[in-house]
Amino acid sequence: TDLKKDGEAVYFFKNLSAGALSGAIGAVFGSPFFLVKARLQGQSKFHAIKRPQGAEVYDYKGMFDGFRKIIKKEKIAGLFRGVDAAVPRVMAGSAAQLSSYNSCKNLVISTGWFTNEVYTYVASSMVAGLVVTTVMNPFDVVSTRMYNQSKGNLLYSSPL
Repeated sequence: TDLKKDGEAVYFFKNLSAGALSGAIGAVFGSPFFLVKARLQGQSKFHAIKRPQGAEVYDYKGMFDGFRKIIKKEKIAGLFRGVDAAVPRVMAGSAAQLSSYNSCKNLVISTGWFTNEVYTYVASSMVAGLVVTTVMNPFDVVSTRMYNQSKGNLLYSSPL
């Protein structure tokens, strides 16, 4: 659907598609970094963490150590473990953010209460943030579970 304001057309579905495409590309390139981040966040030396049976326990000293250990144990392909869950996650998040921000901004401006100013951007960003958080949450759970398994201990065979 198109919103028309002052002769300028804003295309919701074009924003949705552009967000999804850019999100997919970004997810592929960012996946190794998110993998290491998720595994670093999941480790604890001070508290016993109740893990599912067969779940992998990682002991990385930092980001570079995580990359080194993954490549040593799982080869380069190991850096892309979980990318099949990351791509839909970031596609959905980017599409939701880009389309909801623009739609909200145009809606706020169309009321006449605000013009194209900083208050409009802040309000639109807050709504877009809420939409993105809501859309991405289920994908985050799946993605984190996929990232926290290794080649030898597959608890999940696919994000579905």
